[in-house]
Amino acid sequence: WQTIENYTPKVVIIEFNPSIPVDIEYIQPKDLSINQGSSLLSITKLARQKGYELIATTKWNAIFTRKKYFKLFRIKDNSPVAIYRIRQYQTQIFQLFDGTIKIVGNTSMLWHGVQMDNPQAIKAVPSNNELSQKNRLSFLDGFHKEYLPSFIPSNNLSQFQKSVYRQNHSPTTK
Repeated sequence: WQTIENYTPKVVIIEFNPSIPVDIEYIQPKDLSINQGSSLLSITKLARQKGYELIATTKWNAIFTRKKYFKLFRIKDNSPVAIYRIRQYQTQIFQLFDGTIKIVGNTSMLWHGVQMDNPQAIKAVPSNNELSQKNRLSFLDGFHKEYLPSFIPSNNLSQFQKSVYRQNHSPTTK
């Protein structure tokens, strides 16, 4: 659709990849050997550049109309987040403090009929017991040591940190 310039229909229906969350911009590379699909957000941005507005979606398709007809639909918010309410195909990934990666939402590969193997068991880093002290983030990292006292000079946390640091780094006597 991006390369079409001389044809401007009143309505355009275009397929998007419903597994891409609505707040993500993704444009499939221009390569006919690739079959990935683009995100609704990216397609909507392209539509606006071409003089179209989003008026509806189905599970897989976005429906746009020329901007001059948009007011006829009386839509207050036509952002992809407001229009596309179907989330059943989307997979979301987030990380926890301990390095665990959580996957929520859809856990099947939509176009391949394959279920993800144990999607809740992804661990990107070893457990805290396996991490060396050098690789751990703590309240003693550079930001806190350098900036915390200037932000909160009388902060009790700063004193606590100094105390803990002394306890953990003082030579032990037997």
